[in-house]
Amino acid sequence: MDEDSLPDTTDPLENIPEIAPNEAETFAYQHIIDRLEEIENLPTTDAQMKRDQRSQFVALWSEILQIPPSDAPACYQKCGSLLSRLFKQNQMHIIRANTIIAREMCFACISQLTHSNISRFLKLKTEQQNLPDNRILKKHIFHLLRITAQTITLIPFSKVDDRQFIENHFELYTVLMEHIEQSMPEHCETKVEQGYILGDIALGALTLLWNTTDRTVLVPLLLRNDFVKKLLGWLAQASKLADTNNRSLISIVLNIARHDDGADELNKYGAIDIIKEYMKIKPAKPDNRSLATSMTLALLSTPEELKRDTKGMNNVLNRLLQLVIDCFKNNRFRHEGFHVSEPLVILVKMFVVDERTLEYVLCHAETKPPSDPHSTIHLFITLLFKFTNALDVTNQIRQYTLISLLNIIWSISFQPNYASELTHETVCLSN
Repeated sequence: MDEDSLPDTTDPLENIPEIAPNEAETFAYQHIIDRLEEIENLPTTDAQMKRDQRSQFVALWSEILQIPPSDAPACYQKCGSLLSRLFKQNQMHIIRANTIIAREMCFACISQLTHSNISRFLKLKTEQQNLPDNRILKKHIFHLLRITAQTITLIPFSKVDDRQFIENHFELYTVLMEHIEQSMPEHCETKVEQGYILGDIALGALTLLWNTTDRTVLVPLLLRNDFVKKLLGWLAQASKLADTNNRSLISIVLNIARHDDGADELNKYGAIDIIKEYMKIKPAKPDNRSLATSMTLALLSTPEELKRDTKGMNNVLNRLLQLVIDCFKNNRFRHEGFHVSEPLVILVKMFVVDERTLEYVLCHAETKPPSDPHSTIHLFITLLFKFTNALDVTNQIRQYTLISLLNIIWSISFQPNYASELTHETVCLSN
C-alpha cells in the first residue's frame, strides 16, 4: 500500500484529562519532563532543524517507554502530546522525502515496539487495555505502529542488513499477529453478526502487516508460525467486521500472493474459496477492494481456471489496463495504493496463460479514455523507457516493473499484426 493511502485514523486518546505529576514522579522524572519541554521549544524554521528535533525526541521517547507507565503517567502524557504534534500526517512529507530518514525512523519505532512494556500491553485483553494506566501507553503504541507503517513503505530492503533487521525483530510481528487474532469476532464473548470493530491497535497492526507485505522481498519472512492460515481465518470473518475494518485483509492476501512461495502457501489452505466468499461482501462505498480481489484470484488460479471464466477474465483485463493507465499519470507510478508493477505482473501471467488475452488488451479493452492498439503499445513502450535504468539501482519494485514490461513487449513482438507498430514506437521514443 502506498503511504498516502493509509486509512484515516484519529488519535485514540486525544481527550484524556491532563495528569499532574505526583511528588514521587516529580522527584524521579522531572528531568525527563524538562527535556521534553526543551525539545518542544527547539527552533524548527527549516527541514534540518525539524529533523534534529525529531531525532532528539525519538531518543528520549525510547527512554520513556522503558519506564512503567504507572510510575510516570504525567511523563507519558507530556511525551504523547508532543509526539502527536511532531508526527501529524501533514508533516510526514519531510520524512517521506528522504529514504535515509525514513529508514532511521522506521527501525527506531520497531525497536521501541519490542520493549517489554509494549509486548506486555499487546497481550492484554481489551478491557485491560482500557484501564487508565494502559490507555496512556496505548496512545504511544498507536503512534509507533502508524509511523512504522508509513515509513516501511519507503525502504526498498535491497540490503541484506535491512532484511536481517526485520528478521531479528520477527517476534514483534508474532505478537502483533496474536493481538489481531485475539481481537477477531470469533474471540468475542458475545455473538457477532456484523459491524464488529477491531480497535485502534489491531487496525494499526493490520496496516503495518499490509505495508510490510507490500515489500515482496519480506514475504518469505512472514510465512512462519501459520501466518497465512491465520490471515485466511481473519478473511473468513470479514463479513462480521465493520466496513472500514476489513479493507486491509484482502490487500495483505494480494501482497502475499505476489510472491511464489506466498501463493503456494495460500493455495495450501484453500484461499480461493475463502476469497470468493469475501467477494460477496458489498463495501459501503466503491473502492478498490474488488480489484484487489480479482488480482488475487488471477495470481492464485491455474491457467485452466482462468480460461474457463472468459467474461470474468475480460473484466479483470479492463481494470488492469485502466490501472496501468492511471498509474502512468502519477509521477510515482501509483494510483489508489497500487504501484504500476502490480497490474503489469498479472498481465504478464495472463498473456502467458492465453494469447487471446493479449489480443483483447490491445484491441478490445474498455478504458477511460478509450484505448486502441496504437495507444496501448505506446503506453507500454513509454513505460519501458522510463524504467530502463532499473537494473542500475537497488530498488526491486523498479526492477520488477522493468522485467514485467520486457515480458509484455516480448509477447507483443510475436504478434505479426503489431510488430511494425512496436518497432515504430520504439524508434520514435528512442530518438
